[in-house]
Amino acid sequence: MNTLNVVQLELLAELKAYGNVVGKLLAKVELDGDVDKRWLAIARTRIQEGFMAARRSIEQPKDF
Repeated sequence: MNTLNVVQLELLAELKAYGNVVGKLLAKVELDGDVDKRWLAIARTRIQEGFMAARRSIEQPKDF
């Protein structure tokens, strides 16, 4: 992993914060018994993948 600068560390923290907000929103959506759980699971997975990809774009890990 590269040494991250202050701006990059702040961006990572912001991504984490927004990810937590979105995660809580999806948890609220799940409480509605009339939602398609399969599509919600797909949404959760793809959103997680998006946040992970954004973090990796900043961190630029050298390992797999």
